[in-house]
Amino acid sequence: MKIPDSIKKPSKFIIDCLLIFIVANQLSHPAVLSVATTRFAKGKTSEKIQIVSKDLYINQFLFLGPSLNARDYLNLSSSIVHKYAKEEHICRHFANATYDVYQILIKNNYRTDLSDKVRIAATIEHEWLNILEDEKWIPYESTYPTPSLSKDNIEIYSDKSKLVKSFINTKKGAEVVTIPGTKTFVPTLSSFLTPGGLAGGVYRQYKKLAESSNN
Repeated sequence: MKIPDSIKKPSKFIIDCLLIFIVANQLSHPAVLSVATTRFAKGKTSEKIQIVSKDLYINQFLFLGPSLNARDYLNLSSSIVHKYAKEEHICRHFANATYDVYQILIKNNYRTDLSDKVRIAATIEHEWLNILEDEKWIPYESTYPTPSLSKDNIEIYSDKSKLVKSFINTKKGAEVVTIPGTKTFVPTLSSFLTPGGLAGGVYRQYKKLAESSNN
């Protein structure tokens, strides 16, 4: 059975959009989509920021109890990362290292149920974290300085961080995000459909081809 043009052309358009979107993201986010990792001192990896791994296994960060939530662990992770960060480190170093330390802390405290509560988000210019709260992904600026924290003061700081950490150093929404609990990036729907975005680019290309064929 021959597929009618009314179905064939829109289908081809959608497929072309998806292919161009995937290729464009691979080209524009090479460091994001093939996430290199930060080094820990004893062989485990995270990205660029050198972290002494024994610091993650001291009593200060063990036996934290069941009352701590994902934001508490994320703030603790950010506190550790900022302790080791240097002036040359940039947003993707902070985002990746904070994510890696977060996953280690929740594993050490038998809270892997929180693994999928944090993800990495990025545009071409910036990279940050998202935290799932009240069924919404809330921005978390991982470059924002975090004070030294422990289980004694973490919950107090977490209330404050909901305000100070939610302002992201970019005006754009995320173009790619990781699948929660992993470092596998996928494009966001909003970046695909934004005016002037990839879908618009494919449409303009089709329009040019149609105009040239009529000349």
